[in-house]
Amino acid sequence: MKRGLLSGGTVFLGLIVSLAVLGVGYGLWADTLRINGAVATGAVNAGFSVHEVDEGLVRGSAGGPADNDVNEDKEAGGIDTAECYTRIVAPVGDIASDDAVDAVEDVIARPAADFLYVLIKNGYPSFNCYVDFDVHNAGSIPIKVTKPAIGPVPDPRVLTVEFQRCYEDGVQVEPGKEVLCTLHVHVERGAVERTLYRFGATICAYQWNAGNVVRCAIPAQLEPVPADLEPSIEPVRPVTPAPRP
Repeated sequence: MKRGLLSGGTVFLGLIVSLAVLGVGYGLWADTLRINGAVATGAVNAGFSVHEVDEGLVRGSAGGPADNDVNEDKEAGGIDTAECYTRIVAPVGDIASDDAVDAVEDVIARPAADFLYVLIKNGYPSFNCYVDFDVHNAGSIPIKVTKPAIGPVPDPRVLTVEFQRCYEDGVQVEPGKEVLCTLHVHVERGAVERTLYRFGATICAYQWNAGNVVRCAIPAQLEPVPADLEPSIEPVRPVTPAPRP
């Protein structure tokens, strides 16, 4: 058989294969690049604050309390008969912190006071209680809040419960900001002596970039009034009526 020279293309291919095998035999030099990441999420955290409590006659009427950032008790005839108490309570316990997250500040917030209790003691027909309160953003991201939804609905023959001068539904609240509202409770003529009447309302706070307005689920039952509400909370100090001319 006649032997001839290999073509140049065949020789070149053989060299590449040989170098590759040689590299595997001596080991592979390499460097590894790594990426580590962490996502610290914000917190939706809303709470209540009470600004003013007025009681007695209709606010703004002759002889009645005024909307002036001062708590006033002005009842018919200047007689201090009923009292309107308020208490704001935070949830039990704190949100647990994450020790594995380093150098991230103000990510996990303490829960805000999100229960507002209102108690009218010794109420009588035509007695009014006005509670000016705010819903504030105590979290780290913007939120939207719904207008108060009353429920369970009280019997209109004994109580009128309404929210006045409230913010718009779905208003956006930046961290550290607030929106205002007034709760007005009026005892009607159908109220019966020595009877406890209950009412409630809910407000939902949710992340600002939600596509639709979130609706609160109205609870079927009301939370019990704290047993120590009356003795531990100072009532609105009565205002001595001015002498009539």
